[in-house]
Amino acid sequence: MFDGGVYSKEREILIREARNFLLILCLKSGYNVIIDDCNLRQEHIDEITDIVNDFCESYDTYIEVQTKVFDVDIEICIERDSQRKKPVGEKIIRRMSKDANLR
Repeated sequence: MFDGGVYSKEREILIREARNFLLILCLKSGYNVIIDDCNLRQEHIDEITDIVNDFCESYDTYIEVQTKVFDVDIEICIERDSQRKKPVGEKIIRRMSKDANLR
């Protein structure tokens, strides 16, 4: 959405800042929030949890943070990706899967 599918560290920082801003805005507006990320790392979960906990402390409220993992077979991911207008490609999917299994 921000980068036209081209990754860079600088763009990733912008995307995380935008995600965090929208998270806080939605919480202040009373919305339940779902963050969908196919490459969610523990550092992202920790960052999101810290933001929510800080929000709860500031507004004297309680919000439960949940993580849901949808474990999909890699071959299915590759097939689904091949059907997209702008596929990321088998090589990247396999690398992401390998990285996820190392965590």
